[in-house]
Amino acid sequence: PEDRPKIDGYVCSDEDCRRPYTALEAADLEVDPTTFMFLCEYCDSTLEESRPGKKKGPMEDKERQEEAARKQLALFEEEL
Repeated sequence: PEDRPKIDGYVCSDEDCRRPYTALEAADLEVDPTTFMFLCEYCDSTLEESRPGKKKGPMEDKERQEEAARKQLALFEEEL
């Protein structure tokens, strides 16, 4: 049994992006030649390792989506 933490994949380090990648998808991405880290295909930020139980990205971040929806609804109601 290994004591190393399991890696689910990778996630973009940019707080506004946070796109998730599997290890297989990351293998096809560009690599920063100075840091040897994978780069996000959308915003060119470096990727972080994603561990089990850690929030991964915008599609899986329910709280962020719900908060954005509440703000949109409040703005919409102000317009009426």
